[in-house]
Amino acid sequence: MNARAAGAARQGAPASGGLHPLLFDRNPSPMWVFDDETLAFLAVNDAALRAYGFSREEFLSMTLMDILPPEDVPFLSRHLSGVIGDFDPDSWRHRKADGALIDVSVISSRVEFGGRPARLALVEDVTDRRREWRQREESERQLVRAQQLAQLGSWEWDLRSGATGWSEELARILGDPPGSPAPTYEAFLQRVHPDDRDRLAGIVTGVLEDGRTVPVDFRVVRADGEVRWLHAFSEVSLDVAGRPSRLIGFAQDITARKAAEEELAETERRMRQIAEAIQDVFYLSDSRTNQIIYVNPAFEKVYGRPAETILAQPRSWLEAVHPQDRERIQTSLERFQPSSETPEWSEEFRIIRPDGAVRWLWVRSFPIRSRTGEVVRFAGVERDITERRQAEDTIRSLLRITWELNSTLDVDALMEELVKETLNLLGAASGCAGLKTPEGMVSHTFFRDGEGVPFRHCWADGRGLPGRMIAGVAACVRGGGADLDPELRDRFGVRSAICAPLVDARWEPLGFFMLCDRRDGQPFGRDDEEKLLAVAQAASVAIQNALAYRKLQEAAAALQAAEAKYRDIFESAAFGIGQSMPDGRIRAANPALARMLGYESPEDLIASVTDLGRQIYVDQKRRDEGRRILEERGSMSDFEAELRRRDGSTIWVSMNLRVVRDERGALQYFEGALQDVSQRKRAEDLLREISGRLLQTQSEERRRIARELHDSTAQSLAALALNLGLVARAADSLGETERQRLDESQRLAQQCCREIRTLSYLLHPPALEEADLWSAVRWFAEGFTHRSGIKVDLSMPRGVGRLPQDVETTLFRIVQESLANIHRHSRSRRARIRIARRAAHITLTVRDQGRGMPRPPVEGGAGEAPPSGGHAALGVGIAGMRERVRQLGGRFEIDSDPRGTSVRVEIPLSAEH
Repeated sequence: MNARAAGAARQGAPASGGLHPLLFDRNPSPMWVFDDETLAFLAVNDAALRAYGFSREEFLSMTLMDILPPEDVPFLSRHLSGVIGDFDPDSWRHRKADGALIDVSVISSRVEFGGRPARLALVEDVTDRRREWRQREESERQLVRAQQLAQLGSWEWDLRSGATGWSEELARILGDPPGSPAPTYEAFLQRVHPDDRDRLAGIVTGVLEDGRTVPVDFRVVRADGEVRWLHAFSEVSLDVAGRPSRLIGFAQDITARKAAEEELAETERRMRQIAEAIQDVFYLSDSRTNQIIYVNPAFEKVYGRPAETILAQPRSWLEAVHPQDRERIQTSLERFQPSSETPEWSEEFRIIRPDGAVRWLWVRSFPIRSRTGEVVRFAGVERDITERRQAEDTIRSLLRITWELNSTLDVDALMEELVKETLNLLGAASGCAGLKTPEGMVSHTFFRDGEGVPFRHCWADGRGLPGRMIAGVAACVRGGGADLDPELRDRFGVRSAICAPLVDARWEPLGFFMLCDRRDGQPFGRDDEEKLLAVAQAASVAIQNALAYRKLQEAAAALQAAEAKYRDIFESAAFGIGQSMPDGRIRAANPALARMLGYESPEDLIASVTDLGRQIYVDQKRRDEGRRILEERGSMSDFEAELRRRDGSTIWVSMNLRVVRDERGALQYFEGALQDVSQRKRAEDLLREISGRLLQTQSEERRRIARELHDSTAQSLAALALNLGLVARAADSLGETERQRLDESQRLAQQCCREIRTLSYLLHPPALEEADLWSAVRWFAEGFTHRSGIKVDLSMPRGVGRLPQDVETTLFRIVQESLANIHRHSRSRRARIRIARRAAHITLTVRDQGRGMPRPPVEGGAGEAPPSGGHAALGVGIAGMRERVRQLGGRFEIDSDPRGTSVRVEIPLSAEH
């Protein structure tokens, strides 16, 4: 068909071909009709002309082959000769008028056009979609490769269907063949190491409950038995209702990293143990960040500043390097490479401490490598070598001075000897020394030409050279002129001076010594400072020893005074004070304790009592319990026990006790104070008696109200319901509205009857009087299940007869209260009641499978709101249950954890029951 014929066919298309202009010509998507045999275009809409850039005449002069790239033409021929249905979603490449290729999706259907078989095609440009698809495919390939390189696998879990999926890398990590199906969540938990399983399950539960993302490290056991470490993190997807619908996560194999971390941690632990014991500075730094991660305590002593400063600013140590050495050290560091040729870095340099002292250090730094040879840490040792660099003559002088200083413990003699020897060492003309007091640095004697002159003088904080030593311990200071005290200048003619501190073990100032004017007329220099500092170190030790000796003498005197004061308090105290041995003997006692226990004197008490547990404690188990607490905690307060006096009467005491141990930690004895609290205990017993009477009165009042409700109110409501029934049978003459109101009144009367009967039974079940406890509990449990939907499992003995009324009432009330609390708080859908009887007691256990009680437990009671859809529980809360059981001499216990709560009651029975 030529172009003219094609144009004619297109112009006649709506009539002959059946193409509607609105659906074809005005369609926003490209459309055309082509001959089924020749593939020539017969008609084309405006959208195709805009999309491809051809004119209508150009389009109608071409065939479908003309808009395909040459390499796709054979494929089109084969495709058209095969199966082409009415819906063809295949994508093709088409050529536009400007030569550009686009990806398209073609949908074609067979039509008759101008009496000839043809095809109508709808075309969609999917170039962008195909590009995104190719990019997504490439991204997925890169993701798979990245997961393989990072040993990172992904997984997902559909929370509704339980279906799971995982990546091939995660399957490989877990030792499964690629393509194997992902295990269910439960099956995966079984592959988690037993020691980590419960922890991981708890974290997953938490993620599902609150949606938080929690990274977790745990171990898995592969099919071949190998244990691998995984680092996993997950994210919860929510549906439109805000409920968790899917859990997505990633897991990375960190086994190698864990092994390296453990190896590194063990190495660092051993290094730290060694470092803590040495006097040299030892440090560790991270090879990647250069962050100082550890420095031993010696740093503070060597550098004169807290270790925290170097940890916070790792490079700040360079600021302490002497300016003349800093550039050399920095260049040396930059050139250092931890290779086999230069395995370590070693240098000597000076530092200037914050107090101005100059110290020489020798440093050696070396790399720490992992098993793979990677440098992970740098370790270094810095040694103070200042003393090594001092002159030999100074060392000999120091040895002599040290010997002189340590030959006496008299502080005044030491200070005098210190000044005389140092004057000779430095060749100074005069000087003085003193100790620190609250007012400042104080001296008593000024030495000139070897002779001492009385000179009591005080340098306040910051005043003069000695005063500078108070606020911060300067290594050594020099001065003259305005830096000197006027009295030194005017009275002794001092022109220049040099001053050094005496310090304690914590580098806190103890005192000072100051030398004035060199005999040769030269100013004091750096060498003088170094000598003076060396003398100061030796003198500081000697002064500390002398001061310690003085304090020891003062402490001995103070101890004697304290012992006398303690003895006075011990003898005259109004409360009992005593000491006891582990074997039960009394080691010491004051008169008040002897009187408390009915003995004439402490000596009488000590001689008479050889076993506290048997002779003094009414219940020896109570003493054993107290001793256990003491040995575990070291002390205890307000521990109460009943003690037996000499005449056989008993008293209650409150004790505050502690354990006394020797320097090796061995138990020596117990000591403490005792106070008689018998009067308070009697008041508590009276209060419990009143409480028991109140509970009894409460039970009797409930019984009376129950009878009134049952015998009066319930009967009246029943009569009202009967009368309404009679009226209803004669209600034919009533209107529709009146009959509806009458029916509603009948229902309300019947509901009131049921509720009154239920309330009456809850107040005091008739079965407790007419039948027995078992019938009452069974009836209540069935009603509770009906009202709350919580299934109650009963386990009770049969045919055991009646119990005392107060026992049956107490057990029934506890069942009521416990089931009400389960309904109100636990969210459990099942409860279990077990009643067991033994010869001497009866036990009741109520347990749920809920979420457990908060700590401390919140007591419930009759004042709380009733559970939805049921009646209010008429119990008295946990405190009421506990008091009822105590009145009967029984035991009440609550055991609660996240798996549920258990209430257990044990009540003794008399022989006749």
